[in-house]
Amino acid sequence: MCQLAGYESLEAEDGFEAVEAAREHRPTLILMDILMPRMDGLQATRLLVEDPETKHIPIFGLSGLAMEENRQQALAAGCREFFPKPLDLDEVREAIELVLAGSK
Repeated sequence: MCQLAGYESLEAEDGFEAVEAAREHRPTLILMDILMPRMDGLQATRLLVEDPETKHIPIFGLSGLAMEENRQQALAAGCREFFPKPLDLDEVREAIELVLAGSK
């Protein structure tokens, strides 16, 4: 999705890889799938938010679990935004652009 919108992206297979990649590459923004093997996106988000080196990175939670409870869990873990799947790509792109512009 991000490469199609003109953004460079990295991928991680699970939460462990996501945390390692964020610590190594310090991305501008993270799209975090909540349901991942080994370490889920909620735990990975908490680790990144607690780390002084990565706590400034905005994290958007993504999940096929679209109940309000899932959204609240993602926000409580430290996600700035939450988007249910299937994604509304225009909505996600708009949120990314707002964050990158410093408006949110």
